[in-house]
Amino acid sequence: MSIGTAQADALLRDVDTRILQNPRVRATDGQKAQLKIGSKIPVAIGSYNSGVSGGIGGIGVQTQFTYMDIGVVMKMTPTVHLDQRSR
Repeated sequence: MSIGTAQADALLRDVDTRILQNPRVRATDGQKAQLKIGSKIPVAIGSYNSGVSGGIGGIGVQTQFTYMDIGVVMKMTPTVHLDQRSR
């Protein structure tokens, strides 16, 4: 058992620890792979028009929404050795 595995086992025995996801990635030797865990949230962006150039009718706020990615992105390039172990 390696040190990282021992630490993970100790964390999993803690009563406050929960596994939220169990993702798997399949990739070819030497080819880049990417794992995205998260979601998109709407973010309000807008502009305020003071109406100086357009008179009273030009006063207002124009709100637009754009979506922002949040979460974790992992990029990896696997290497398979002759003894079939991956690193």
